[in-house]
Amino acid sequence: MKKYSIFFIGSLAIITIHRYFALRHWYVRVWWLDITLHAIAVLFLVILYYIFAPKRSFLGLCIFVMAIGATWEVFEFFFNGSLFGVEDARLNNPIWVLDTIKDLIVDFTAGILWWQVISSYNKRNV
Repeated sequence: MKKYSIFFIGSLAIITIHRYFALRHWYVRVWWLDITLHAIAVLFLVILYYIFAPKRSFLGLCIFVMAIGATWEVFEFFFNGSLFGVEDARLNNPIWVLDTIKDLIVDFTAGILWWQVISSYNKRNV
């Protein structure tokens, strides 16, 4: 039960931070903020994968991170207008599409980097 509470608390924290930044238009003002939040969220995902996966593999991690990242992007697309108060989330906006692609690339890259950090840390401390 403790492992699941970590997941829910972390998810709630990321959604709350995203809403706060979106309502104040910080993603527009601070260009690197979206990248940073994605990298932090992926660290959380890699730790979850490391805790929950019975057989850890690099391919499994990549699939897990990309599946959650894609799910987040769909969530963000459908709920930005009503939930987060951001109205530029439309498919006909090329910036939105490029931002989604960039976010998925950041998720994938951060997943690889965090996997390497956590794996090397775990090997040294065993």
